[in-house]
Amino acid sequence: MQMFEAAPDAGPSLALHGGAGDRAEELSPAAQAEYATALSAAYAVGWRVLAAGGSALDAVCATVTVLEDNPLFNAGRGAALTATGQAELDASVMTGDGQAGAVAAAKHARNPVLLASSRIAAIAIALVLNVGLFWLGFRIATAAEIPTRDLRLSAILAAIVWQILQVIGGYFVSHQLAHNSAYGAFGIVLGLLAWLYLQAQITLYVIEFDVVRTRRLWPRSLAPPPLTPADLKAYEMYAQASQRLPGLAIEVRETRSQ
Repeated sequence: MQMFEAAPDAGPSLALHGGAGDRAEELSPAAQAEYATALSAAYAVGWRVLAAGGSALDAVCATVTVLEDNPLFNAGRGAALTATGQAELDASVMTGDGQAGAVAAAKHARNPVLLASSRIAAIAIALVLNVGLFWLGFRIATAAEIPTRDLRLSAILAAIVWQILQVIGGYFVSHQLAHNSAYGAFGIVLGLLAWLYLQAQITLYVIEFDVVRTRRLWPRSLAPPPLTPADLKAYEMYAQASQRLPGLAIEVRETRSQ
């Protein structure tokens, strides 16, 4: 069963389908008409959003919501049940600029597509907040003579890594540990410890990367000698960091063996 409508000469276009497979060929003409009517209704809802100046994301979510609320389609109310007799619903959305949100195995969401779209805004807000928190934490933890602007890149990178690990950790807990009783609470504790370790290590790496970038401590020698000027500068900074008596001048020079 196929339905086509010519796209306008200019402006947005909207396409949808109610599922894949050959089942439609087995339906009676009356049943096919029922599906066609439902698809047309979903299309009309999405097109009204576009016609009113709404975003493509809003139009897609409005269209899919109609499909999820209709028991004719294998989504939402009409979803096929699992072996345990439960509905586990998936949905994902993505915008043209690369923003994306998704949910998987949702058991209590009436419209998973709305939940997936809300995660786009939630992730963006969380990312901004995480950048601010890391930036503040780095400011408090570092020496006062280091400009605050020099901590910006490391705060951004740490926040991005935190967000990625949070998504991966949530997926692991909900899909692996929650469905495997062999792990249980012990596995969750080990997973949490590993997650915290990874976050701490990566945070340290992004701070070091920012220091190297800001202080121009590159290129470095992989197998000294000889030492590069950046190597000498780094060793001088190491010595200054461990200086206990103020007023002393610390200078680092390379002595070449004869």
